[in-house]
Amino acid sequence: MSLKEKLQKLKENRTHETDWETRKNEWIRATDELYSKIRTWFADLEGEYLTFAFQEKTVEEESVGTYQISRLEIIFGDHAVIFDPVGTNIVSAYGRIDFYLRDFKADKCMIVRFKEDDGKYQWEMLKGGNGKTRKKLDKDVLEKTMEAWIDEKI
Repeated sequence: MSLKEKLQKLKENRTHETDWETRKNEWIRATDELYSKIRTWFADLEGEYLTFAFQEKTVEEESVGTYQISRLEIIFGDHAVIFDPVGTNIVSAYGRIDFYLRDFKADKCMIVRFKEDDGKYQWEMLKGGNGKTRKKLDKDVLEKTMEAWIDEKI
């Protein structure tokens, strides 16, 4: 998409009144659904090898306001991977969650919620400073990322 096309899209979005309360509630619901899916993916490891912990986090966003959203930690031994929601008011996307190994935030990835042309939403993992590597988020992508961090850091 060219700069002109992106600017046109932004202009069109501005002409439509955004219902920020609805967008906020949809973002919180979508994040909770993602966490539920992640728990399902790793259900066979829960208890013996890892645990899930949730913490409420306060987020403040322009236009959206201040709200509470869950932060997820997958804990294994003395380590944890963190899913830290940043917000829903993201350029060209409908939400971003930072994903990283605790104490190694420099290696973080972003999990971004995009709206497809068909109107459906999809979570994708972006790696690298500018999101050069972009993959649809599924169990395999998440598992391989976690395995690489464990190999490198632990």
